[in-house]
This record gives sequence, structure tokens and C-alpha cells, in this order.
Amino acid sequence: MYKNLKAEIARAGLTNSEMADAIGAKYTTVWRLLSGKQQFRLGEMVAIQSELEERNGMTYTLDYLFWDGDENGEGESDQGAHASSVRPD
Repeated sequence: MYKNLKAEIARAGLTNSEMADAIGAKYTTVWRLLSGKQQFRLGEMVAIQSELEERNGMTYTLDYLFWDGDENGEGESDQGAHASSVRPD
């Protein structure tokens, strides 16, 4: 789950603990998010995106980072693409 996100975190050289510190979350929260046991909040997604962009010197879309490998809907518009993986703050 979240292969692109995990690859970019590794490219940045971040541990889960360092990622938690960088986005202001607990280690256990980051572990649950990355393992799919907890849904991402939009704020968490944007914080992770910003941290990775700064550390890796690249620009990422949320679709790229948080793609979960589900091929359903390929070729469809991005409208509501993360409706099932984002919970409101």
C-alpha cells in the first residue's frame, strides 16, 4: 500500500519517527497511516507532500504520492479520487 509514498520517504532518507516529527504527528499515527489501518486526513497528506518536496527538491501530486495500487477507475477523472482515503479534519 502507498508504494510511491514509501519510496519517496525512503528517497528523502526519513524514518517513520522523523516523518512523524516533520508533520507534527505521533510515530504510531504515521505507522497506522502508512500501513492502511487509519485513513489520511487532507492536512496530513499536504504536510507529507510539503516535507517530501522540500527534502527531495521535487514536486509531487497527491495522486502520485497516495496512489494505493487500485487500478479501478483508471482513465477516469480525478474528481473524488481520494474520497475513500481521506477523512475530514
